[in-house]
Formats: sequence, C-alpha cells, structure tokens
Amino acid sequence: MLEPANLRRADLVSGTLISAVGVGVISASMKMPMGGTYGGVDNPWYASPGAVPLLLGILFFFSGIGVFLKGWKEGGGQGFVSFCRTLCSDRHIRSRVRKVGGLWLGLLGYVVMLAWKPFGHAVNLFGRMFSPSGHLGFLTEVNGANYWIASALFLIGFVWMFRPSSDPKLSWLARGGMVVLLSVAPLVLGYLFSVHLQVPLP
Repeated sequence: MLEPANLRRADLVSGTLISAVGVGVISASMKMPMGGTYGGVDNPWYASPGAVPLLLGILFFFSGIGVFLKGWKEGGGQGFVSFCRTLCSDRHIRSRVRKVGGLWLGLLGYVVMLAWKPFGHAVNLFGRMFSPSGHLGFLTEVNGANYWIASALFLIGFVWMFRPSSDPKLSWLARGGMVVLLSVAPLVLGYLFSVHLQVPLP
C-alpha cells in the first residue's frame, strides 16, 4: 500500500485524468442529438441519445475535481511542489520525465494521425507510382498511405528520442540507414496485413 503522501500525490494525477475523461465525454455528447423528432415521435432533450453521456461526463468532471481538491488539501500539493523543485534541480529526473512525456505525447500524436489521416492525400502521388492491384496497391488507398507515413514518422521520432545518450554521434550514413530501415518496416507490415492477412489498415 502506498504511503499517505504518495496517495495524496496520486489523487492529484487521478483527479486530473478523471476530469479530462469527463471533458472528453461531454465534448462527444455535444455532437449527439439533443431532442428532436425520431420515427414520428417528438423526444425531449432528456430522452435524447446525448443526454446520458452528457450526465456521465459532468459526473466524471466534478468527481475528478473533488478527488484533486481532496488530495491537494490533505498534503498532496506540498509533495507536488517538492517534486517540481526536485524536477527543476535534478538533471537525471528532468531527462526521465522528458522521455516519458515524449513517449506518451508521441503515442497520442500517432493515434491522432491514424484517426485524422493528415497524410491521406498522398494517395494521389502513390496512385501514379503503384498499381492498385499490385503488391503496394494498399498505398493507393487513404488508410494505407496515411498508415505508412504516420508509422514511419512515429518510429523515427521514437528511436531518435530514446537512443542511448552515451553512444557517440552517428555518422550521416548510419543515420540515413536508420531512417530507411524505420521507413521500410511499416511498409512491410502494411503489405503483410493488407495483402496476405486481409486485415484493413487503420
């Protein structure tokens, strides 16, 4: 079991995450119908599809705030301030926090790229290079093109961020080889999944 001070610091983190989930649920519920006529029946707002998610989102949001305030009031804030001071003064901890934060931000960015498909327009370029019925035909589709570019960028950024700091600087040839390898890997996986396994790419 965690010590009381660690529990209070954990309350700060968990309360923030719960509130963030609540905000996300509220945002999603706002995109759902709120009242209106469906199947010839006039439905009030409280019987609409977005009513329950909106209520749950509000409950999550205020519950998270309550957990955060309770943890802060019972001493978690002092531990948080102490942690911030240590973070600012300890180079090793700063490096660790930067890498962990970079990992989570990178994963979030990768999921966003797969969902929003910012590289989907590359199908116009790949369509002139590959036949849709060929081995790399999956690149002529929005999902395939976006998956390959997004995955290659994520892998290159991930390896660059988590490379050992004790290693000597890599030569340009080694850097180029690493970029090529990390770009080819998702291309091969995309080919295997889309052509041989018949699994749609995200």
